[in-house]
Amino acid sequence: MDAVVLVNYKKQEDDELNLEVGDLITDVTRPDDDDDGWCEGTKNGERGMFLDMYVEFKQVRERVLLDSGVIMPVYESESEEDEEAGVY
Repeated sequence: MDAVVLVNYKKQEDDELNLEVGDLITDVTRPDDDDDGWCEGTKNGERGMFLDMYVEFKQVRERVLLDSGVIMPVYESESEEDEEAGVY
């Protein structure tokens, strides 16, 4: 699962991530016993914690390698028309 950041957040602890609106967090995990909203994920190669209220979660259907060498996620909620038009 991935997450897109909705709110800027400056980390308060060393194990947290700094967040800026629009950032993509990949490989998101949530502890089974966690009810305080903390998740763990990777942003720009850095693994850290962040609060779930600051992001919108996206279920990754697949990752596509573009000709430019960029790996682009395709999410479950995206329609086939968007995908065909290149809208991500």
